[in-house]
Amino acid sequence: MIHDRVIEKMFDILEGSFEPSYMDQAALRLLSEACANYARQGFAATPFVELGGGACILATRCGTVKTTTLAMALGASGFQITQHDGFLLVETGDADHSLGQVLSAMAYEEMPDLFTHAPNLVFEKYHPYLTPDLLKLDALSTRVDAGCLQKLCADLQEYTSDRIGLKPS
Repeated sequence: MIHDRVIEKMFDILEGSFEPSYMDQAALRLLSEACANYARQGFAATPFVELGGGACILATRCGTVKTTTLAMALGASGFQITQHDGFLLVETGDADHSLGQVLSAMAYEEMPDLFTHAPNLVFEKYHPYLTPDLLKLDALSTRVDAGCLQKLCADLQEYTSDRIGLKPS
């Protein structure tokens, strides 16, 4: 679980020229390579990078809880999602609408049922012994922030108009 502040600092480092004094030369080369790739992909200007074939990378710029919430919401809308720290790989999957349409709907309309696509909710040692209802309650109390979804989608959907063509096939 990564806090929003840690992800914020990660993006500050990727967009800056900060070289921590505690890093050796090999680590500094890797950091420089990461910053160059980040800039080359264009994430400083937009949170979306199209990969082609109905896929894009979405920089949420949020920690694990908010990113997981968005991943679950997009999954409930039919998209195939792979989650990384502060990023989502979004593939059209079974989606009926474009990513921009889905983000707009979630920003200004009702929230989708995050559990409709049966996401894996077994995260902890004793989770296999819990009922599905208890797993949902646990996810809502520790791993999901339903209250953040509308603002996050509103912030992201501003970039989708005319900038991303991720549409279902």
